[in-house]
Amino acid sequence: MGVQRALLQLPRPLNYTVQKIAKPVRSFFQSAYRLREIVKENAKLETQVFQLQNRQVLYDQYALENEQLKEELQFMKSSKLDLMPCTVIGRNPTGIIDTITLNCGSTEGAQIGKAVSSKGFLVGKINYVGSGFSTAQLITNANFFVDARISQSGQPALVRGSFNSGLVLEQVAQNEPLEKGMLIVTGGVNNKVPRNLLIGEVGEIFSGPNDLFKKAALLSPIDFGALEFVFLVK
Repeated sequence: MGVQRALLQLPRPLNYTVQKIAKPVRSFFQSAYRLREIVKENAKLETQVFQLQNRQVLYDQYALENEQLKEELQFMKSSKLDLMPCTVIGRNPTGIIDTITLNCGSTEGAQIGKAVSSKGFLVGKINYVGSGFSTAQLITNANFFVDARISQSGQPALVRGSFNSGLVLEQVAQNEPLEKGMLIVTGGVNNKVPRNLLIGEVGEIFSGPNDLFKKAALLSPIDFGALEFVFLVK
């Protein structure tokens, strides 16, 4: 009250000058306060957005896994093979060795050399077995090979991995027909890998008419880097 009275008693020009100076100062502090409140509100909104994004990511992941599991279980119901569902619990982070770790071990019937499939296609073979887990070498591994045959003709062949870049079909007799789109299945020579398990379809043919055997790229519909659920073929 004393300050206000003093201000009122000031000469009018001086009073006007003081008010003119005080007004922007008061406006500055009000603006600073509002700015702090806006910053706090923005931080709160960013946190809420982050939480919602995390929930969306989890939802998308669960939905994707549920869809993948549904597809695998549908195949399991229609298959005549003795299949043990397994979850991929680890993979080689470099992608060079092309192996995956499964939660199926000796207790679940895993044995070295047994086939591993996904959606009806061969994806690898067991190469190590523990009591509660096992590892499988993927068919894309450069050291992988399996006896095969052309589904349409029954002609025997060999499938090899190709340095993490895919699959190669080899050892097809030169006088046998080989065209893009032909299906390649397992040959069944190895009793740990059942006969007629799909491997892929013929892509680009590499060999020429003067080569002793025909050779071609083999295409699999499986995304080997995204495997979440597979089957151990018992």
